[in-house]
Amino acid sequence: MGTFVISKRANGEFQFNLKAGNGQVILASEGYTTMAACENGIESVRVNSLEDSQFDRLTSKNNKYYFLLRARNGQAIGSSEMYESAASRDNGIESVKKNAFGATLQIVPNTIATESQADSGKPNSEESRHVQVGIGLQNELAYESFQRFLNEYKISERLLEIALKEKEFRASAAQPETSENLPDLSADLQEIKNLVGLVSVEQRLPSKALSELKTNKLFQEAFANNSEMKAVVVSIDIRKSTELMLKSRSPRQYAEFITKLSSELSNVITSNFGIYDKFTGDGILAFFPDFYSGKDSILHALRACDECHAVFREHYEKYKSIFTVFLKSIGLGIGIDYGEVTLVNRGAELTVVGIPVVYACRMSSAPPNATWLNLPAFDFLIENCGNMVHYEEVEVNLKHEGPALAYAIQFSKNMDKVLTLPEWALSKE
Repeated sequence: MGTFVISKRANGEFQFNLKAGNGQVILASEGYTTMAACENGIESVRVNSLEDSQFDRLTSKNNKYYFLLRARNGQAIGSSEMYESAASRDNGIESVKKNAFGATLQIVPNTIATESQADSGKPNSEESRHVQVGIGLQNELAYESFQRFLNEYKISERLLEIALKEKEFRASAAQPETSENLPDLSADLQEIKNLVGLVSVEQRLPSKALSELKTNKLFQEAFANNSEMKAVVVSIDIRKSTELMLKSRSPRQYAEFITKLSSELSNVITSNFGIYDKFTGDGILAFFPDFYSGKDSILHALRACDECHAVFREHYEKYKSIFTVFLKSIGLGIGIDYGEVTLVNRGAELTVVGIPVVYACRMSSAPPNATWLNLPAFDFLIENCGNMVHYEEVEVNLKHEGPALAYAIQFSKNMDKVLTLPEWALSKE
């Protein structure tokens, strides 16, 4: 199994290397200004390394061979060393595919620092000074939020209880201390780790769910790092997003358009008992786990998708003045899949990895204003709704896999009639 190693450069930036099981570095990242961005890069590598099409096989000017791993938006997220032969380079790619997805995470000591410590450069303009002030304010707000979390979940008190347990044992032990006879506090410590992991979860849940999160240990354990679960995964992609960006009158206006759109779409996901995962640059990723979204998780996801299409059309119309050309063929392509996923909860970030994530993203190549389901998601929908489902079989061309079957679905009023709330939400009514 591989390992992602995060370290800090001399200039204060964070970076990661992916090491194979033998300790050899097989992929290196760019520099990141924050730890959170660095961890986002790692999760992007996990997902994109599953697709051969995301690897660029290149040759340098001095005839050395190397490769780049790119995200779906084309950005390079990792590079290899230089190889003497194309065969060695291709072996390196296969090693990344093998090691990245399930790789563990290691952080080099003294790497963790505040965002402001990571930013060692001096502002070179009035604009950059404003940016730095904004980053500092964001850090203060994040710190206050984390302190509130520690108080609400009594983290300090729980750590003190663990310390007292060990102290009492040492004071009363009739035999010399050894690693064998010290009390096993691993369960207590794991509980603390799980609670700290809830920082990222809190930011993604509505107020009703937060009260359940604070009191229900089963709920807390389900959100723990490396938890396995069944979930509906939704990938939302702005079709022709590059053309749309090029038609904007200024980068600032487009940034405002896309930022507010992301916020509105994430609100739709949350209000329909889904969990917002991340903004991908030209869309968002979300998931609807069965334990949280309930037995009708697929219906909650479909209703959220229907609302997201409507939100985009209204938002695009509202901002049409910022574009030099108002393209009528712009809209959301949404892909859905269902199956086993693993939750990655690093305390600051929350995401899922697994095959359904890959195929939800591939299904999001659907045309504007369309929602396409992969076969497992369609089967799950039929189990829930049976003959109420109106669908059309369509063909999706998957890179390096060829034509595949997908199902074009629209949320209907009949589905809305049978839609039920998750059990935890029913108890809050």
